[in-house]
Amino acid sequence: MFFHDMQKHVTSKHIRHNSMDKEIDLWGIKAAHVICPKCKGSGLGAQAIHTTLSGKTITELENMYIDELLDFFINHRDALPGKNLIGEIIIKLQCMIDVGLHHLALSRQVPTLSGGEIQRLFLASFIIAEMDSIIFIFDEPTIGLHEAEKESLINIIQNLVKRGNTVVAVEHDENFMLAADYIIDLGPDAGIYGGERIFQGSLQEFKLCNTSRTAPYLTGTNIVRFKNSYKLVDNQKLLTIAHANLHNLRDVTVSIPLGLMVGIAGVSGSGKSSLIHDTLVPKLKQLLKNKLVHEVDDDDISLMMNEASVTGTALIKKCIVVDQKPIGRSKTSCPATYTGITDRVRVMFAKKPEAIENGYGAGLFTVNSEGGCRTCKGEGFKSYYIGFGNSIEVECDMCSGTGYVEEALSVTIDGKNIKDIMAMSVTEAAEFFGRNESEAYDKSISDILATLIRVGMGYITLGQKTPTISGGEAQRIKLAKELCKQTGSGNVYILDEPTTGLSLYDTDRLIELMQQLVDAGNTIIVTEHDPAVLANCDYMIEMGPGGGSDGGYVLARGTPKELTSNKNSIIGKYLKRVQI
Repeated sequence: MFFHDMQKHVTSKHIRHNSMDKEIDLWGIKAAHVICPKCKGSGLGAQAIHTTLSGKTITELENMYIDELLDFFINHRDALPGKNLIGEIIIKLQCMIDVGLHHLALSRQVPTLSGGEIQRLFLASFIIAEMDSIIFIFDEPTIGLHEAEKESLINIIQNLVKRGNTVVAVEHDENFMLAADYIIDLGPDAGIYGGERIFQGSLQEFKLCNTSRTAPYLTGTNIVRFKNSYKLVDNQKLLTIAHANLHNLRDVTVSIPLGLMVGIAGVSGSGKSSLIHDTLVPKLKQLLKNKLVHEVDDDDISLMMNEASVTGTALIKKCIVVDQKPIGRSKTSCPATYTGITDRVRVMFAKKPEAIENGYGAGLFTVNSEGGCRTCKGEGFKSYYIGFGNSIEVECDMCSGTGYVEEALSVTIDGKNIKDIMAMSVTEAAEFFGRNESEAYDKSISDILATLIRVGMGYITLGQKTPTISGGEAQRIKLAKELCKQTGSGNVYILDEPTTGLSLYDTDRLIELMQQLVDAGNTIIVTEHDPAVLANCDYMIEMGPGGGSDGGYVLARGTPKELTSNKNSIIGKYLKRVQI
């Protein structure tokens, strides 16, 4: 009976939160996941545990980094059975390394991979097949790659073309564009101000295009801003991580100067995330308690096996962690609900004379409460199962796809009902709510929308469903939300590749925003691959030298200018190109 009730409890929680909860509270009893004492967490039966290849079980091989696994098979190929099979395994592992996946393990779950990693895994499978006459369509394949790894990926993609394939790539990376044979530029801006074909043709012709936002950056007419002078390190204001050994870190001790923009660089799998997001953030959560803002459940931040120590936290007023995890838990959540805009808009609607006259409360103007269509539960469509694991979505005939009941749509502000407002882009909404003379004027909403525009999110709609928002977009929406709440100095912002999905023009604007935060007396700790962002840091910490088992050391530290002349630095030569 106990387990039957537990199963029902867990299932209902999964449905409510659309996620897996790591801890179950049943009748006040904490029922947490524990490692199986018999298999020690391997999941293997007794026979499988005692079956090994050169002393390694199948689980041990699956948990090795791909570059380590390749070395294992190369070194033991003569001692292992199945020469042809071993040869095939070596070829496949080499292809995965070639596309920049050396830092992964075969046991890594696909849902935990980034969009760029999934694309490169897909690409590796086609390289192995050696196919031709195929059209490949990629969506920003360079996401999450170090500059040195991008060069390798560009070579692989060019080889696909030489073999007789066609590659279409949506990409913001400057070097990727410079390697292209043909360019199509859309714009001129984003959202309602975009959607036009600005240019199509060769790279050389594109460089002469005067109407493009991107072309001036490729010719050098416009350059992403970079610093010539750096804020000095105050040795009395240091946040120190000591003896970090998590994952592939090798007893790392490093100090992060406060009051500066600090860049964390290194190739994929070099230990950047292990140092900052898996070591520093959990420790800060433990030490700062409610002074740390991180939108995950407590049990999402594991302190297990984290033996590092962190000092200098007394100097931090508040710490804001802005990562790429999805925003919103329900399918009907959107940027407007996440940033708090919806709450103010609902109250605005409820105060209208026709709403008061009919007794309409604020709850009527949201699909998550009274205003949601009774038939489709506010989703605007109904799903019908058609067999074989498939279903189709059909527009709800009761609400005509709006998701709202008729009463909610009958009230308007300045000629717009709640559905019209949620369909506005951030840029449109900023104009709508920012006019002093209109009944829609609201300074708080206007300020939030202005901040979203500053972080390059002017093109998204207020009601865009959060599952359609990328990791980079989610991070910038989180940053905008926190910027609206946090003021003054002494705050620490921890960012994880904030330029993901940004054009060169928008990257320039984001750097300007980050610099304003630092000038106000705050600290930015940014994990990043983009040399343009790293060149604007006052201080850098580079991890490496390689990924996986070849990483975990502090390779170099200092100002970007110091790293350009540091022979140990890998990012140094790319910083030099940006600073010319």
